[in-house]
Amino acid sequence: MANVMERRRQELEEMQMMEDEMKRAEELIKARKEQQERTPMSVRGSKIITPGQREPGTPLQTPRRTPKFGL
Repeated sequence: MANVMERRRQELEEMQMMEDEMKRAEELIKARKEQQERTPMSVRGSKIITPGQREPGTPLQTPRRTPKFGL
């Protein structure tokens, strides 16, 4: 009988420890999320540059001409 009560008490202690751990983890996740929302992301402000596209108003490049061999 004492063995069963001891095991039950240990199970309750373990459950309480797990619940405390979960609360701390949730608080940590919440704090990280708030920190991320407070700091502006530098990626949003930067311009995406795609190769091959040009700025409006920039002159087109002339195609390169290959030299002709022979006469």
